[in-house]
Amino acid sequence: MAEGKNAFIRGAAAVLMLVLLLTSLSCCVPGEGGKERKTVDLSENREYTFSGSKSLLIGENDGVRLTAKGNTDPVVCTLTDVPLTFGDWYGNTHETSLFEEKEGCWYVCSDFGFPAEAESFSVTFSAEYAVPERVEVYLSDDGYNFNRYAGDAVMSRDEGFVRFTLEYDGTSAVKAVRFYVFTPVGTRCGITGINCTGVRLYDTELISAGADFSIDTPYISGEASLLTDGAVYGKSSSDGSCAVMSPSASDELTGKRVINAVLDLGKEKNISEVILTACEDSGASRPDFVSVKYSSDGENWEDFCMSFAESGAVNASAGELHHWLTYAMRRNHTVTARYIKVQVFTEKKVAISEIAVYGCTKPVAEPEYSFPTLKNAGTALDASYTFGGQTSKDLSGIRLSAGVTEISADTGGVTVTSAAMCISGGIDNISFCGEAPVYSSEVAGMTFLWFRSDGSSNPVISVNCGGDAEIRLCTLYSGGGCLPIIRGGFYSFFIDAIDGYNPHHYFDSYRIYIQLKGFRELGMDTVILSGQNLMYEEKTTLIDPPEELAAKGYKKGKGHGVYDLNEAVLAACDSLGINAYLSTVLSLPYSSLPAGKSERAEYLADVLADAEIIIRSVYDRYSHHQSFTGFYLVDETCDAWLAQEKAEGTTYTRDLYAGQSEVIRELDEKLLIAIAPAAWRSDTPEGFGKNLYELIKSDTEGGRPIVDVVAVQDCLGREADITVSDSVYTAYTDYLRYCASGVRTAGAEFMNDTEIFDIGYRIKRSDEILRSVTLESTVTSCTLVFDLTHYFSAQGRGDYDRYPYFDNDYIVSRYAKYLSGFRGRLTD
Repeated sequence: MAEGKNAFIRGAAAVLMLVLLLTSLSCCVPGEGGKERKTVDLSENREYTFSGSKSLLIGENDGVRLTAKGNTDPVVCTLTDVPLTFGDWYGNTHETSLFEEKEGCWYVCSDFGFPAEAESFSVTFSAEYAVPERVEVYLSDDGYNFNRYAGDAVMSRDEGFVRFTLEYDGTSAVKAVRFYVFTPVGTRCGITGINCTGVRLYDTELISAGADFSIDTPYISGEASLLTDGAVYGKSSSDGSCAVMSPSASDELTGKRVINAVLDLGKEKNISEVILTACEDSGASRPDFVSVKYSSDGENWEDFCMSFAESGAVNASAGELHHWLTYAMRRNHTVTARYIKVQVFTEKKVAISEIAVYGCTKPVAEPEYSFPTLKNAGTALDASYTFGGQTSKDLSGIRLSAGVTEISADTGGVTVTSAAMCISGGIDNISFCGEAPVYSSEVAGMTFLWFRSDGSSNPVISVNCGGDAEIRLCTLYSGGGCLPIIRGGFYSFFIDAIDGYNPHHYFDSYRIYIQLKGFRELGMDTVILSGQNLMYEEKTTLIDPPEELAAKGYKKGKGHGVYDLNEAVLAACDSLGINAYLSTVLSLPYSSLPAGKSERAEYLADVLADAEIIIRSVYDRYSHHQSFTGFYLVDETCDAWLAQEKAEGTTYTRDLYAGQSEVIRELDEKLLIAIAPAAWRSDTPEGFGKNLYELIKSDTEGGRPIVDVVAVQDCLGREADITVSDSVYTAYTDYLRYCASGVRTAGAEFMNDTEIFDIGYRIKRSDEILRSVTLESTVTSCTLVFDLTHYFSAQGRGDYDRYPYFDNDYIVSRYAKYLSGFRGRLTD
């Protein structure tokens, strides 16, 4: 179908400035010299994609209609619910659904090719169908991360149509827009058009038409020319419009079955996008994912990008449903290449309609990005507080009576830059140094407040209560601010055993970079690679094992989209200004250790011997990276295990940490060491805090603790209920207070860890993420998430119509909208 090809005719775009989350800073790039600047429809004839088909039934759609000029024929979208039955770790079964715990919504995305100077974003609906309740607009400068909430579109009516439009100031470049359409489940909306206006400077052209190529698998049906003949859509996988094939090779890197096609463009060209279209119906399966590499000589290959299915046209004909799936491997700049290798990963028969390569006549450079710098890196201060004629070193637990209470703080001359408080009970008014809070929120009947200070070393807190109240937490900071935001998180990978678990394990080097860029756009500057570099029991390593370990039987695991995962992550972090911690060794947990003390000591000695080898090897390989901040000691402990160790008079976990710490300190004293104990709430808050101190304290008075950073996992989802109860939130404030005190007394930094899961291993709900962040940011200058890639991905990690990935996109959109409220307060 000739008109089908129009879905991929590339528009022109301009790279003038790149979107900077929460800031108006920008970076300039040159345009094509002498080209007249004029406003055009950036979305015209460009591709667009919908959110999950299992939650969105889409009527006849040819993939062109909504961006075709002058279209009035609607594509009918019906929002449906997706049921979910899951078991939990207590053996219970739960019935829920995609929209039981969130508003009904779906989204449609439009990509412009290259970033452009956008002026407005508009989506139009037929008034003959239901009108959405609202439309939220999110922007992207790379086509993957939609982390800039631009605002809610304004509704207008015009002769049978309802239009939602957001006017844009044009100060930041935009490559793609995502419209979140909010409407109740069961609603039928007739979307008629996507129209986004702005200025383009770089034209995009199709450069693969009729290109020669080779392929490593025989065809079941169809001809080789079909892959580059320009015809994208047919009626089905069996109508002769597709090349149908099955894999005959296995990919050495991932171990998965793959079809390899190599395109020869004839000469080196400037490449920006590779779009593969496949058909999924009763005659063909959906490819698992597609990965693209590029080369100048056909022998040496570099990663271009990879993609899972990103929606596409849905055709309902002859009573049979056909999905024309889009796999879009795109960049916001060009690379130079003659050869393009397209790898289609699949275990089954697939139908490929077209492989289209796009680029520009001139090279387009990737701009330099600027990212927000968080002002929440303040140091918690020791202070004494005076009120009502008495003095206290800690305001926690102080009860206030109705009326005004004046509390003065003495920090020993240290300047106070911000403060955070939690108060339960009624508050009519509160000020800090005469200023109202810059932000406040309520969690479980408790009021959390954040203040800025003018630099006083003797601040005064004034609280006016309408009745009895209690101060649950109070922390003063110097050298920075404190806000309820996420500073970074755990970037989890595992050795082997990942097939079908987390698709992001198959990300190539560019997609890893793009994912980390998404976290950086959200203001995050810290990444801890959890998982492990060495698994002691399984005798596997994430890197090539050093000779000493290979002699002991260790082998490198496989299954990732890159050969050297540490290198790919660190290289990306270098470019993005992210601090990265690399993992060490995973051994048996405390509860599974040998029972006898001598056997336990022998086991520990063996683990530490191998740990030293892997630590030294990792340091030798990666210490040249600017982003390499330190090590993460993978073996976790928890309050219950620490209590047992104390009762038995054993120090296994401390010895395990101390043994590795000694090696790391010897290598480089500047390296930081992090651990992540878990608060299962088996011990008392005071007991857990004391045990944390004993766990990490220095052997010499006033010396450096054996670790530098303690990120206590909150484990707020360990009850038998799906949601976290108010009583748990309330009780956890005491854990935070004592844990922070124990860690800081030992001389380490306290980074609480918001563990994002529930008892059914689903993604934690967005409202609970914000409650956890609110709860924890009063006692820590930076909050981490466990873990980013599984539960808080900055952009999609799998096929568009699978429940977890829509849910993940939605959760991040809620956080991005929440974070936009701090605009102007997060940058230097």
